[in-house]
Amino acid sequence: MVYLLGMDRIFCTKINLKINIGEKVALLGPNGAGKSTIALLSANFLFPNSGQVIFNGVAYKRSSSLHRKKIGIVLTNPYLIDKMKVEEYWRFVGGVLEVSNDILNYRILDLFELLNLSSEKGKMIGKLSQGSRTKVAIGAALLHNPEMLLFDEPFSNLDQNTSLKLAAFLKDNSASKTFLVASHNLNYLISMGIDRFVLLENGRVVKDVPYNDQSSLEMIHSFINSYEKKEFHRPDWWR
Repeated sequence: MVYLLGMDRIFCTKINLKINIGEKVALLGPNGAGKSTIALLSANFLFPNSGQVIFNGVAYKRSSSLHRKKIGIVLTNPYLIDKMKVEEYWRFVGGVLEVSNDILNYRILDLFELLNLSSEKGKMIGKLSQGSRTKVAIGAALLHNPEMLLFDEPFSNLDQNTSLKLAAFLKDNSASKTFLVASHNLNYLISMGIDRFVLLENGRVVKDVPYNDQSSLEMIHSFINSYEKKEFHRPDWWR
């Protein structure tokens, strides 16, 4: 179980969330609403100015990495080692997370197929496209079969085929896992089997919506439309 209690940080104000074990929660909102900040706080990559994050009964401490083996993390701009090849990087991550070689061998094969990365096997990560780099980060997040997945815009750089395969895989094979996913793509989130949508604006939770019927979907669509319809203001000097 994850609690985010009274958290304050730049772009976030008094965030209170409870995520139950096995629950799949999506963060929705316009740019600057606080989605990425909440994801980073939940991963302990940022530390709140006030409040706390509690993971399975243990409060995060600054710079602590004790929980990292239980969490798979994909950031918008993932931290990768450009001078490694994909398999080499996954084996490095697996070693850090103490995954045995026997398990690594078959999981790496599965991930190359799932993420359509077989053609990139021999390339250095630094030579990969942004989409392929995102796939490498997703593979590293899934590699150790974590209890919780923290995804920040996981579909933003992926082709449609990989996005649909990934969403279907996560829905069909992650019944016991906890998700916190920040994304703009409602269709892929629904395909993942999201249980709740946390609607954010200006660093605050506007609404916490269980996804269980047509009325909840209409509420989510209405929220998205409210910020997507806002037009850019033309400056006086622009002609």
